[in-house]
Amino acid sequence: MKGFFPKKVNVWILLTCVLAILLIAGVVYVCAVKYKEARTTEKIAILQAGIQAGYEQAVLQLMDEAAKCRPFSVHSGNESMQLIDVSCLNASSNSSK
Repeated sequence: MKGFFPKKVNVWILLTCVLAILLIAGVVYVCAVKYKEARTTEKIAILQAGIQAGYEQAVLQLMDEAAKCRPFSVHSGNESMQLIDVSCLNASSNSSK
């Protein structure tokens, strides 16, 4: 190793420094990956909560419309249908008897 190092350097000290730098780099990398995973998990949880809230809101709107005892239209893509609360049909058939 003559000529590679300008002064006499202990190989063990150099090796220790290189390993310490690699260890620090590894720890930083693992922390960055774990942080990114945590952020992704948090974003997924927020999206799932939004989807659940939207689903609940849609069901509540359907229930509110059905409670009026009038047929109402629902549409999804190219399909549509008329809905009405069955209890309204039972009430109208009982009152007609």
